[in-house]
Amino acid sequence: MTKLKPCPFCGSKAKMERTPINPYYYVICTNLECDATVGRFQPTEEEAAAAWNRRDGE
Repeated sequence: MTKLKPCPFCGSKAKMERTPINPYYYVICTNLECDATVGRFQPTEEEAAAAWNRRDGE
């Protein structure tokens, strides 16, 4: 898996999550006060990591 960059808003670690129903992935900030996330779900972990690391959610 691609290494995740720290959160662009608070600098905390990020983690990969999987949606419970569909096999889609997204990345969120681990800081509960920040709770930043990538803008949309991605079909693979690699695409979710790339979207997070680009910071644009596309």
